[in-house]
Amino acid sequence: MLSRLIVLVALLVGSCGPSDEERAAAQAMCEAFVDAYASKAAECLTSDTPEALYDDNAAAIEDAIGGCEQAVDIRDPASFEGECLPYFAALACDDIDQSLDDADLEPDDDGFVDDSSLTVHPSCANQIVIEG
Repeated sequence: MLSRLIVLVALLVGSCGPSDEERAAAQAMCEAFVDAYASKAAECLTSDTPEALYDDNAAAIEDAIGGCEQAVDIRDPASFEGECLPYFAALACDDIDQSLDDADLEPDDDGFVDDSSLTVHPSCANQIVIEG
């Protein structure tokens, strides 16, 4: 009886958090999102140093997310990989500029727009689960 209880407790404890494989997959998808975002920013924003622009935007979005090393799950991996990431890749710079114009927003000197009324594609919203 005691050995069954120990096995049951071990199974419950092991199932409370993500496995190492789930955590690694979530972190990889988070990094793919950061790359897609930073790549699009570097493509669309004018800069003498696109590499620095990429690095700055990658750091900014990762900070906003809470750090990819803290990612423990992706709520809907199929939607995230099949819709969200391709959505960013397919965004045209003119569409981004038009969205900012329509919202009457201007990026600051570093190319960032700080306005909570801007939203992301539904396939991207609230997808990355951060530990904590």
